[in-house]
Amino acid sequence: MDMQQTVFVAVESTGPSSNSTSHEEDVSLNCSITNEEFTVPCMSSSDVKDCIEMLKSHPGPLLFRNGELYRQSDIKNWNEFRLRREPVCLIKLKRENRIRSCYGVYLGNDYTLTACHTFEYACLYDAYVFFPTTDFVLIYEAELPKEQHMFHDKDQCLVKLLGQTDVLGKGLLDRICAPSKNKDLYFYTFNNQGDLQMHTCKDITDSSAMNEKNQRNKFLMSTAGQPGESGNPVFSLRSKKCVGIYKGITKSKKGCASQIDYKQLIENTTSGRTDLYCLNRLYSILSTFKTRFFFLLTPNNQTSDDDSD
Repeated sequence: MDMQQTVFVAVESTGPSSNSTSHEEDVSLNCSITNEEFTVPCMSSSDVKDCIEMLKSHPGPLLFRNGELYRQSDIKNWNEFRLRREPVCLIKLKRENRIRSCYGVYLGNDYTLTACHTFEYACLYDAYVFFPTTDFVLIYEAELPKEQHMFHDKDQCLVKLLGQTDVLGKGLLDRICAPSKNKDLYFYTFNNQGDLQMHTCKDITDSSAMNEKNQRNKFLMSTAGQPGESGNPVFSLRSKKCVGIYKGITKSKKGCASQIDYKQLIENTTSGRTDLYCLNRLYSILSTFKTRFFFLLTPNNQTSDDDSD
């Protein structure tokens, strides 16, 4: 292993999409962070470096546990490592010594939802997605989002994971709803041990603070996150459903999140699978019909006692 320290520059811009309209309460503070090491909870810089090298020749998911890295084929029983918490994840974009970092959430059907602005002008970057826990870390390589999966007006995008995703569970796709004003909210951040820490806040959206056009797609939070936390899912404390994706901080130091369009996500994450399901279902029906049809046409070859010699 190369023991020479590699210096990575981690940049996380919390500004809005370049296609967004500007307003007094829009996300407007561009923040960047610089780290000497590319790390995630429970993993050192060298651990992550080894992980990226392994993903070049082995499909994900990879498993990191107790300081050891395991390929998918090394694990006989993946049920032991099924994700049993909210499917919040860390997303890292890497190009040489430059790193972009954000949060995200696994929706299901191989897709994660995150902040679009992190992926703008990132066509030369490689994408990696980490699901830390206190006992292990699941790691995936990911595709950069296609243009049809970049929803600039909401500062959201879909990122497709490469490799089997059964271990992540069904995701949050069936736990999405529209936010209600003046309701209690919460979001998560990771600590150094890979544990999710809950932070509560309130929806403080005021019609006087945001014009009608902007208010349709976003809401304000009484608590703002930190640089690197864009893409974080925001939940309703009452329903436990996901109501938005964190965008960044406003000029007035409030948090800003974009609302989720459930129909849009369904159309973009399940269309191919729905078509495949329908084809398989049709094939099953036709096969059953064919079997019964030929059974009816087949003559009864059994002879009765009266016909026997």
